[in-house]
Amino acid sequence: MKFYTRWIALGACLFTLTSDLQAADVKRPNIIFLLTDDQRFDALGCMGNPIIQTPRLDNLAAEGVLFRNSFATTSICATSRATFLCGQYARRHGVHDFRITLKPETFANTYPMLLRKSGYRTAFIGKWGVGGELPKDAFD
Repeated sequence: MKFYTRWIALGACLFTLTSDLQAADVKRPNIIFLLTDDQRFDALGCMGNPIIQTPRLDNLAAEGVLFRNSFATTSICATSRATFLCGQYARRHGVHDFRITLKPETFANTYPMLLRKSGYRTAFIGKWGVGGELPKDAFD
């Protein structure tokens, strides 16, 4: 469960970083957000699991940011995905199950859309899982 909140903090840090870089007219970094779903806090080698071998993720953790003391507020995967995207608690974004989608005004303020508004090209690959279809024109 701790794993989920790591990505929320990472997204917030990346958005702050890109805002500062844009203001300073500095070349912006490429950002790749990887999410592995439904894992315990110790389900990676870099988190101390002696049995599971995750060398590529361990390498990314070693070269990037790894949050070791963070917590998930809601362990339902659809709700957690919505939280990653908008940085809000479930009671605020309203996604409590697999059928509910993010409201358009909430989706407009997710970190991918804020990055897009800042001039980034954005893409999404994988399981959407936040109720219904991926919003049209959401990503480049």
